[in-house]
Amino acid sequence: TALIVAHTARRFVPRSTDFAVRQGIANLFRPRNQTGAVTLSIGFGVFLLATLHLVQANLLDRFRIEASGDRPNLLLFDLQTDQLEGVRSFLESRGVRLEQATPLVPARIAAIGGRSASELLADTTGAAPERWALRREYRNTYRAELAETEELVAGEWWGDRARSRLPRISVEEDLARELRVGLGDRITWDVQGVPIETEVASLRRVDWARFSPNFFVVFEPGVLEEAPQTIVALARVPESIGRAELQRDLVERWPNVSALDLTQVQEALDGIVGKASLAVRFLALFAIGGGLVVLAGSLATTRFQRMRELALLRTLGASRAQLRRVLWTEYFALGAVSGLAGAALAAVAAWVLTTGLFEMDFRLPATALAVAWGATSLLTAALGYLNSRGLLDRPPLAVLREADRG
Repeated sequence: TALIVAHTARRFVPRSTDFAVRQGIANLFRPRNQTGAVTLSIGFGVFLLATLHLVQANLLDRFRIEASGDRPNLLLFDLQTDQLEGVRSFLESRGVRLEQATPLVPARIAAIGGRSASELLADTTGAAPERWALRREYRNTYRAELAETEELVAGEWWGDRARSRLPRISVEEDLARELRVGLGDRITWDVQGVPIETEVASLRRVDWARFSPNFFVVFEPGVLEEAPQTIVALARVPESIGRAELQRDLVERWPNVSALDLTQVQEALDGIVGKASLAVRFLALFAIGGGLVVLAGSLATTRFQRMRELALLRTLGASRAQLRRVLWTEYFALGAVSGLAGAALAAVAAWVLTTGLFEMDFRLPATALAVAWGATSLLTAALGYLNSRGLLDRPPLAVLREADRG
């Protein structure tokens, strides 16, 4: 970025601009210029800080429970099927509506395409399913509709039952890739000792970042209703005191039911992300501090040359006000270039991390980046000007005589 800026400043600065602006921009490519060192050091600090802020903002934004007035914030799990109506009536008596009740049916994969799980685990070829996907216990569910967090990417959602003689399932696309299965493939499940052979009818993309019951495998209705199962439910209780009282009374009446306040999960997440980002913040601030030291050191090493240049300009008729504007222009340009480069690269890095690593939608807080850019520009300009201000106090004749003797 520094090289591009120096090259651009050399070739494309308009001649019609003000003298002080032209001279300040010319300092970006003059001999012994500071463009490379200052842009790299300060820009890298801005890059680290801005990247951390953007990723943190996108992560925490997805887990905001209280931000939406209708989003559930109380999770109930381990409900038995014969307790559901009682819990629903209990909540309604407290003015709370059960938002969603989802059955959970534990199961393991017994076979895929007629090959048993033990045979597949012994297969060492690259075409074998991933071991973790074969060994794990699944919590499956059954329902007639797609959830808000799901998107159908292949096949059809149940449709005509007569098209398949086997019970149909919908598999999450990444799991299907790990199991090496596709539409029409058969998976046999061990549901509490009962084998159930199924056919893959569709593939889904699931937004796992949402606080919602999401599943790798969804069965069509009419298959698992009689299987041993528990229920997970969501509700919304606006007041924190009301949630605590409701949790206490609920557990006293149904000891096997667990109630989790999702706002506490959010607070824990905020704390974890904040602690994890502390080290990165320190590194970023250290980089910015190092950049300012580099700027001050660059000013010190080129002090005599800068003093001679200013003396020549004063001899040629430049006023102190014009020279101040030259200094402000140069250092503001350095700060603007550093801040812009750091902010732009941070936006790219945060987009890659958010969409690639965390698999979330990316939102760009443009205001925060604009503030970082402006603050960097002003801070660099102020520091550069304050360190160079003393050069204006030296008499031009004395400086030129000293240069001639050198």
